[in-house]
Amino acid sequence: MCGSHEDLDAHHIMPKSRYPHWKYNVDNGITLCNQCHEKADKGLFALSFLLGITS
Repeated sequence: MCGSHEDLDAHHIMPKSRYPHWKYNVDNGITLCNQCHEKADKGLFALSFLLGITS
């Protein structure tokens, strides 16, 4: 997202609250900096955008 390599977090692309069966699937994860993770959790990035990053 922003290119930062500091304060990294794991983010579930498909929310684990809505898709609990994807919770431990490594294909459902992306590494984001803390600030981008907060934005992703607030829905400020389109799901298609997040999915495109992992492919």
